[in-house]
Amino acid sequence: MVVFWGGSSSNLGKGGSEYIAPVFAWFLRQLYWRAYVYYRVSMFKRLLILVAVGLALYLPALPNHFVWDDEEQVVANTAVHSVANIPQLFVGSTFNSGGAGNLGGLYYKPLMSVGFAVIYGVFGPSPWAFHLLQIGLHIGSGLLLYLILRKIWKNDFLALLTSMLFLIHPQNVETVGYISSLQDTLYMFLGMLGLKWIVISENTICWKDLIFSGMCVFLALLSKETGGLFGILIGLYILLFHKRRDLVKWLEVLCIVYGFYLYLRIGVAQVGLDKNMFTPMATLPLTVRLGNIPALVWHYLSQFVWSSRLSISQHWVNSNPGFLQGTVLCGLIVSWLMILWLAIKNKGRIFGFFWVWFGVAMVFHLQIFPLDMTVADRWFYLPMVGFIGSMGSMVERSWIVDRRWLRVVMVIIMIALFVRSSIRIQNWRDGMTLYSHDIQIMSESFDLQNNYGVELYRARRYDEARVYFEKSTVTAPTWWTNWNNLGVIIEQEGDLDTALTDYRRAIDNGQYYLAYENYARILLKQNKWQEARLFLENSLRLFPNNQNLLDLYRYERINER
Repeated sequence: MVVFWGGSSSNLGKGGSEYIAPVFAWFLRQLYWRAYVYYRVSMFKRLLILVAVGLALYLPALPNHFVWDDEEQVVANTAVHSVANIPQLFVGSTFNSGGAGNLGGLYYKPLMSVGFAVIYGVFGPSPWAFHLLQIGLHIGSGLLLYLILRKIWKNDFLALLTSMLFLIHPQNVETVGYISSLQDTLYMFLGMLGLKWIVISENTICWKDLIFSGMCVFLALLSKETGGLFGILIGLYILLFHKRRDLVKWLEVLCIVYGFYLYLRIGVAQVGLDKNMFTPMATLPLTVRLGNIPALVWHYLSQFVWSSRLSISQHWVNSNPGFLQGTVLCGLIVSWLMILWLAIKNKGRIFGFFWVWFGVAMVFHLQIFPLDMTVADRWFYLPMVGFIGSMGSMVERSWIVDRRWLRVVMVIIMIALFVRSSIRIQNWRDGMTLYSHDIQIMSESFDLQNNYGVELYRARRYDEARVYFEKSTVTAPTWWTNWNNLGVIIEQEGDLDTALTDYRRAIDNGQYYLAYENYARILLKQNKWQEARLFLENSLRLFPNNQNLLDLYRYERINER
């Protein structure tokens, strides 16, 4: 007999006791489903918030034009103008080769070129479509970061704030707003997708999980070399949070991934691991580059805290670092190791994971391996996740949600970052706007001097353009583009002999296809038929598919007869 307060079971009527268990079960089900729906809706709302903030920030970038390398990698690159050329994109680099055959350059990023080909094939030369893809990938990475952090931290609100910081930070505007930086948004999204797949695995990781993550790392590698770091990061996560036998399986997958990538890059595309050696930083020996590391670290972290000097194409160097720089470098290394040791000692595996992420990602952008610039905002894209993840991990243990004033401060910071990013997005509106702004910050950058000169030339401000081309040739005398552009200005002024000298300098420095075209054209203009014929025949051996050179050669043959 079941007795209730104030009476007996007989008060329920005949057979009343048999309804108690179903009613109680119904109540539990309702409680469960309400909690489940709240959980799902709550997470869904946070995802919508991230999407809304990302779109509000970056949709104004849709009208922005092609700038900088976009012209050689998209606009003038006929290989990416049709999806029918996609197989060809896996057997070369990324830049327009000027008719030499496969795409030229020092990099192997076929997935980026495939993305260009798909967008161009559907929408044509419409910058907004390329920008939309960039924005979507960046927001997607922000969403994946949120899902990873909420799983690791078990703190929804902190995961939301950290992901939003990554989404709207001004240092990431270059990555999202620069169409030729599709490589960065691609490798980040694919790498984060592979990491998330492992993070959501509760206990034992299955082979299918490892294979899926391995495919993501492989695709990230095909987007940019930096994407290969996700193989290391996923392995580190497995080491810290899963069984060692899972790590052995992952290493087996990575051997296949890295091996097949090298086969495609070196064996098929024949793109080596060389770097440009004419930029100021790349010309320095390793010991001198190491002495520059403290300044590089300071640049990235100071711009993360206060993004006041955002600029493309930064080539500043300290060509004679002394004892002080060496001491600071040793201090940085010891400090990083000490913080990692403290994390291990206090069993702070989550902090340690992100701290190693930050360190590993930074090492590959600190000129230990010479790069084609000193610093670049887009190079901090991956290290930033490790940095904000480690900082968030320290906050996570002491997070107090009742301190509303703290939330207010964070909202104010987010608004300030949003406004700063919005201003930077407008700097990327077109080439003239971008270069005229950034050259005030980096006045000695040979890239900026040359690119600003091109925009001045297009605006018919020829005298000003010549000044900047001349500055660029003085700053980088072993480059080729600046000499060719200076030759164009001088040719327009009527000094054909000097223009020929400048074109020849461009050819000797880098076999620049436009310089070959311009040099041949002047020879024909001067009626040097035999010299022009020999030069064109030699040029066509290098650029057999260059239509302009072919047309000039036909013109020479007709007139020589």
